[in-house]
Amino acid sequence: MNRLKILLITLLLTVNYAFAEQEATKIAFEQLTEKQQEQLKPYQQQWQNFSAEQQSKVLTGLQKWNQLSVQDKARVQKRFKHWQELTGQEKESLRQFFAEYKQMSPRKQRRLQRAYHHYNNLPLQQQLELRSRFRQVKPGIAPSPVVKPSIRPAVKRKEN
Repeated sequence: MNRLKILLITLLLTVNYAFAEQEATKIAFEQLTEKQQEQLKPYQQQWQNFSAEQQSKVLTGLQKWNQLSVQDKARVQKRFKHWQELTGQEKESLRQFFAEYKQMSPRKQRRLQRAYHHYNNLPLQQQLELRSRFRQVKPGIAPSPVVKPSIRPAVKRKEN
């Protein structure tokens, strides 16, 4: 009976180890589907330098990308272009914010999301006034983001 238990445990450990090894195996570029190869062609030379985990993440992202609608793809491309235009300091500030956001309770996250959507729906002039008031209360905390015409539509001003 003890031998059977030992044999089963050994077998289970061996199978688990084999699956772990298989998951950690890198994929040769030539093993990808034709569509994947076509989409990842710009990264063909770098592909073998990616770790198995990186390759897996890229393939997962590619699968998600292929499932997006045309509108969603356009939105993602616009956001990515905006990200590329940020300075290193702005990117680091956003990374820090999202790290803190992930640590918030779901309730605090929802509250912040509602406030963010409310703020974004305000006219530009009101947003600028709120930023100004916030900086007076907490100077140096909220740098003024650059408002780009491609990101935020122009505000029609009332003439008096």
